[in-house]
Amino acid sequence: MSDSMPHPYLALQQSTHGAIRRNIERLATALDPAHLPPPGHIVAGFWAMLEAGIHHHHDAEEQIFLPMMVKNRPDIAGLIDRTGAEHAAVLEAMVHVDRSIKAWMAGDDVAVVREAFAKFVEVGTTHLEQEEADVWPLIPECISLADIAELQAQAKAGVSTTPEEIIPLGFESAPPQVLAMFEATAPAALRDRVLNGTLPAWKATVEALLASSSA
Repeated sequence: MSDSMPHPYLALQQSTHGAIRRNIERLATALDPAHLPPPGHIVAGFWAMLEAGIHHHHDAEEQIFLPMMVKNRPDIAGLIDRTGAEHAAVLEAMVHVDRSIKAWMAGDDVAVVREAFAKFVEVGTTHLEQEEADVWPLIPECISLADIAELQAQAKAGVSTTPEEIIPLGFESAPPQVLAMFEATAPAALRDRVLNGTLPAWKATVEALLASSSA
């Protein structure tokens, strides 16, 4: 596979991780103590979509791709177990952000959100770095193009190979290859909901945060 045509699942991972980092930075900028934060409902709406996107990204990994990697390389089961433990740590950090936003909107100082979000950034960034360093190099070996073709065939046959819902963080500025993989493997109803509903809603949420941060 040439450098100009990366492995389709690796391209999806690169797009999604890039989007997670980009949106973490957007929220970090919005919460910077150097200026007033955006209205609580704007922060809450943006965080809800980002959190859901991360959940669904992890769901796809844990339901489909990580088991596929272990099936093809049983000797990496320990590494994949560690990745699952990292997902659990990210989940715990996100729960704390949820609670802090609710407390802020109920009257607490925004500092509680800044503290919880900083911890999430620390845990989440560590996970991204470890997965990229340890799991990504194994993807071309552990997930073949034949495996991808099988997922596509299952989708065409009406067998769902993706989580029931997807928050398309990585689709906001994804390369054509990533969108093509999604369109080829997602059931038609999910594809329609994402491309015509969830994706425009996500873009609107981003625009609301950016507009309020620059006001």
